[in-house]
Amino acid sequence: MLCVLQLRMGDYMVVGITGGTGVLGKLAYSFLKMEGYEVSCFGGDIRNYKKLSDWLSGQPFSAILHFAALVPVAVVEIEPIRALETNVVGTFNLVKAIKESFINPWVFYASSSHVYKSSSAPIAESFPIEPINFYGLTKFMGENVVQTTCFETKTRCCIGRIFSFWHETQSGEFLYPAMIERFKRENLENPFFVKGANNVRDLSKAKDIVNKIIMLMTKEAEGIYNIGSGTGITIREFVQHIGPKNLKIITDHGHNHDYLVANTSKFDELVKGSKLPNEAL
Repeated sequence: MLCVLQLRMGDYMVVGITGGTGVLGKLAYSFLKMEGYEVSCFGGDIRNYKKLSDWLSGQPFSAILHFAALVPVAVVEIEPIRALETNVVGTFNLVKAIKESFINPWVFYASSSHVYKSSSAPIAESFPIEPINFYGLTKFMGENVVQTTCFETKTRCCIGRIFSFWHETQSGEFLYPAMIERFKRENLENPFFVKGANNVRDLSKAKDIVNKIIMLMTKEAEGIYNIGSGTGITIREFVQHIGPKNLKIITDHGHNHDYLVANTSKFDELVKGSKLPNEAL
């Protein structure tokens, strides 16, 4: 889904959001609606270039937030062609349509921490790129599409490498809803198996991720920024935290632990002294 948000802040702005039915897109919509902005939504598929081009044509966009993607890692592995069409070709469709519509918005591309390889230290934006799965590869390919087009057209663009987040509205493929469902149907007196329980992740509330993206937009930031908490937590600790009682968590033996934690120094420096736009979101 592609949403357009008519903002009331001076000359700024008309903002486009792709992926308006996803968790981050919905929260961005809610944030702007809560602030009194007018919101209209266009129902479309990012893979359909003609519909996207027709809709964008003539719209005076000042900013576009590109969230649309096929995200669940397990789904991407099962449907790699669909993932390529959505995450890479869909992104190409968007930047091509922007180029041909003769508008010059600030563009935000929602990438992923999955473009990085595991590291025992917090990962900075300069860290080597080595996607940990096919989803990460498609997001990095999307980054290249955005960067190439922005360079050619002198468009201001920002790539946000988003680290893990959770929200109650996520689909069942994600950690938080999967655990909540298991808590309901399993006997929690028994050992509770969690795959990769000793892996370390940078887990934020989804609203915090969206607030940081909105901050990047208000700053019209350019370049690549990690978006996360900057703090690591094991999957074991997270599951225990959200569990209804003390759990006897067990995990797979012989598993090599991996770490994906953001170094957020670049973002922190950008927003130093600024207040996040909506702490109550």
